[in-house]
Amino acid sequence: MWTWQAHDMSERDRAALRHIEATYQVLDGWRARSRSPERPERGSELEADAQVWAWHPPYEVAWQSLIAAVQHLNLARTAIEAHP
Repeated sequence: MWTWQAHDMSERDRAALRHIEATYQVLDGWRARSRSPERPERGSELEADAQVWAWHPPYEVAWQSLIAAVQHLNLARTAIEAHP
């Protein structure tokens, strides 16, 4: 089975990889932020929505979406870093 090596990549591919790797610090920040849900600001529309749908507030839906996005991006990162 053939796998790619860094030296087999074109300059354009290496530039794309560097661009992706440059986002890792931001991804780490989002991962830290996603560890606990953020409550909506007092008096905001989101807080009012949370009162209407108290059994499943919209801010929790947003938080769960953030978790899913972070996990998917970390999966891609893991795959990239697994290659030599």
